[in-house]
Amino acid sequence: MIARFRRTTVGLLALLTGASATVVAPAGASPLSHAVRFVWVSKFANVVPGATALPGYRLVYRTGFPGATLDSTWDVYGGKPGGDPGAQFGPTHVVVANNMLQLKTYRDPAYGDNWVTGGICQCNRPAAFGAFFVRSRVTGPGPNATELLFPADNSWPPEIDINESMGFDTLTTRTLHFGPQNHGVFRVLPIDLTKWHTWGVEWSRTKLVYLVDGYVWGVITDPALIPRIKMTLDLQTTTNCLKVRECPTGPQTMEVKWVAEFTKVAPTRHRNAKHPVVVKRVAT
Repeated sequence: MIARFRRTTVGLLALLTGASATVVAPAGASPLSHAVRFVWVSKFANVVPGATALPGYRLVYRTGFPGATLDSTWDVYGGKPGGDPGAQFGPTHVVVANNMLQLKTYRDPAYGDNWVTGGICQCNRPAAFGAFFVRSRVTGPGPNATELLFPADNSWPPEIDINESMGFDTLTTRTLHFGPQNHGVFRVLPIDLTKWHTWGVEWSRTKLVYLVDGYVWGVITDPALIPRIKMTLDLQTTTNCLKVRECPTGPQTMEVKWVAEFTKVAPTRHRNAKHPVVVKRVAT
């Protein structure tokens, strides 16, 4: 068990005034026009993607959460999340059952009958750049359900929020936190979070591409904003009842069907086997 200290989330005022995003296929899109092929929507709905699922990338990790425990790549949260002193992580709120990860939020007698949530991270699997995908849903509103990339050394910001519910089940947000004053690039997406969706981000040196169910819903291309440090994939739920938001009225769960991670494959350079032959004429 580890203590994970996420500093803050985007304020409710920002959410209410932030621009909305519409999920549409890119102009002229075809099944092979983008790194995340649209066949993922059906082909990998409930099946963990395989090694060749993402052309141009190499699969480096995948799990469908078999058995009753997490594999050794995951650490479980404990303690209070940074920036939210009223919240509490509890290791017993992380459950693996029925080929699914469950992050459970409920009032826990072991913590004074306060709201307690669950969270995990691949804190020992840091990576710089790659493609990360999570298939998840929530059972209802209340907790802030989040899938994010967080600095491996806790030197926040930056932070890449792939899918952050802000306590809603009818919309989600994406945010790139950057700079010492915690600036952010933020968008809202109306969507039914009680349904299963595949959330993802492609992270390169020059671009961040946010995806849901194979469709692009955000692109950031300013290299000055894109993180270049090693980060880890974190899955978590939190509450913030002291601010009367992200506060449940009953038990809720964030369910995760699978996780898949890829690294970009360097293009192969082919040498021409046939070199031109230079014939020197010798003067006679």
